[in-house]
Amino acid sequence: MADRYESMNSLRESLDKVFDLCGLEKSRAQIQKPGGFAGFLEGLCDDRNLCRFMDTLESQARRAARNLEDLRLDEWNYQENERRLKTMENELTQLQEKHRKEMDALRREYEEKLKDQSLAASNAWEPQGKTAAAPQEGGMAAGYPEDGAASASQDEECEAMILNVIAMRDNLLMRREWIRDNDPDNASAARLVEGQLRETGKLLKKAGVEILEDDGMFDSSRHTVVDTKPVDDPLLDNQIAEVFRPGYAYKGKVLRGQEVILYVCRDPLFD
Repeated sequence: MADRYESMNSLRESLDKVFDLCGLEKSRAQIQKPGGFAGFLEGLCDDRNLCRFMDTLESQARRAARNLEDLRLDEWNYQENERRLKTMENELTQLQEKHRKEMDALRREYEEKLKDQSLAASNAWEPQGKTAAAPQEGGMAAGYPEDGAASASQDEECEAMILNVIAMRDNLLMRREWIRDNDPDNASAARLVEGQLRETGKLLKKAGVEILEDDGMFDSSRHTVVDTKPVDDPLLDNQIAEVFRPGYAYKGKVLRGQEVILYVCRDPLFD
């Protein structure tokens, strides 16, 4: 800074930003360099120490403003995620209710069909025993609604919604890692992220999703290797060393394999 007045003006601008972010009112006093003989005399004074002090204060004020902006952004993201989670939960509830009603209607239709077939077979049966074989067992079971195209269509609708929740959860997991690595003292942001990770987990389980977070032996049907870690112990070969990202399965179908880091033995027992 050239002199104390420029330092003070710069500090005031940074503090004004902090006050704005905090929602505080501010009033400004005029800060200007004196002119004439008074300005000449002041220019003869060495004010480097004061300028350094003002620079330090201004740097701290800038950092406080950045932190407040980050907190505002976290709060906005949290509120936006909350809104999206509530919307998706309502949509999931409506979808499940719609599917339940559709399946109930199909079952009723199927039961009516069974009744009609049974009545027709009963009317065709002659008491004298001359004709009409009884209906074959299992012959009326064809076309049971659980095996129809309606169920597949319902699963596709649910899957699309589930993938949206998984995408949100991935973003939250990345945010959690960033906070741990870059801002470990930010307990408020960490709490917000952890809370929404729990909410997304509950929503996925409500939808019937299995969250894959296995340890132990690698299973190619459930796991995807993203990296390996060499070890000397052959008993650790092909074991999961670390979960990079959880996987998800829905009704027996793996929507995304659990991403893992795998131990690989330098000298395995079996080639």
